[in-house]
Amino acid sequence: MIYSPERHGMYCPFCESEGSDERAEGQTDVLTLCPNCGGEVQVQEHTSATQCSYCDSYLIFNERVEGQYTPQMMIPFQMGKETCKKSLREKFRKCRFAPTDFLSEVRLNSMQGIYVPYWFYSYAADCQFQGEGSKIRVWRSGDKEYTETSIYAIQRSMDISFEKIPVDASIQMPDDVMDLIAPFQYGQMTDFKPQFLSGFYGEKYNMPSGEVENRARALMKADA
Repeated sequence: MIYSPERHGMYCPFCESEGSDERAEGQTDVLTLCPNCGGEVQVQEHTSATQCSYCDSYLIFNERVEGQYTPQMMIPFQMGKETCKKSLREKFRKCRFAPTDFLSEVRLNSMQGIYVPYWFYSYAADCQFQGEGSKIRVWRSGDKEYTETSIYAIQRSMDISFEKIPVDASIQMPDDVMDLIAPFQYGQMTDFKPQFLSGFYGEKYNMPSGEVENRARALMKADA
């Protein structure tokens, strides 16, 4: 069973039956063996969900989505692969300089949906602003024009609250790319459920919150 964003639930891609959230427990403690066919699965160090290349079963590794690695919240995928393929074809079919195979079935089928771990940071910032302001007044008296320029010293104290600044906790993902796609639609966040991972790829957090907080502080300061 895999999760379908369009159906908002679990379904079997082979017989189209829906509604089962049952999890098949693996019969082996060896992380790299598929419990369905016994084939050896290429599992990276931080992988939490992947697909068996032999039988196409999607695998979720319990020890990497439980305990200290259990996400508090998640945003489930809103679009499945077929919907993404249709959207890409509509957007790029008239692009003259796109590679000839850019919209080929083989290339589009190679797309992978992956859940990336994030940390959220909230801050209460106290900002002190100092600057210089000017006020210009112009008037005429008789045949003469007068201009008065007043210069002011400006000081302001501002309180700013920042909530849920996102910073990815993945070594694999390039920081500049991840910063471009954030922030996300927080209204779509829901409690974490392992079922949402089935049909997609995922990884557990592999960078501690203290290690990446400097990126959140930089975003906060720039915005302030």
